[in-house]
Amino acid sequence: MITLLPLLLQLVLLVLMVIVWLYARKDLLDMATTQQTPTLEKIEEVRSIVEELLDRLDQKVSEVEERTTALSQIVIEAPRKQISTKTPRKTEVKVVESAAMAPTVAEIGDQSISQPDNRYSEVYALADAGLNSDDIARKTGLGLVEVDMVINLRPLPGE
Repeated sequence: MITLLPLLLQLVLLVLMVIVWLYARKDLLDMATTQQTPTLEKIEEVRSIVEELLDRLDQKVSEVEERTTALSQIVIEAPRKQISTKTPRKTEVKVVESAAMAPTVAEIGDQSISQPDNRYSEVYALADAGLNSDDIARKTGLGLVEVDMVINLRPLPGE
């Protein structure tokens, strides 16, 4: 019986160790579960935020694609549009054959004082209507520099 006693004692110790190990395992699993739950919740929250951001990004990409398509159409159609329908004005050149035929300074001065320049009446009217120089140049077919010069050198009323 003496030889059996150490063996029984070892068996009881082994059973106690298995019971302690099972309780320890259960406690460790419970602790892991309680610690993982907030982490899993945070991971789920981050996943939903990322999905929302991806949806927004898809919407922005769609908007950019629509704008790009619209701009491409404009670029394709731009060369087809006619920029100006008016023909440019021809400049008249008079050739003076001799000094005797040339007008005197007094004659030129008298003409400019007595007769206002009606060539730019359309420019004056458009300027009075509030159009800027670019718009006036487009409507009249004149150059932008010429329009600016005509407006800036416009005679005051009574001159």
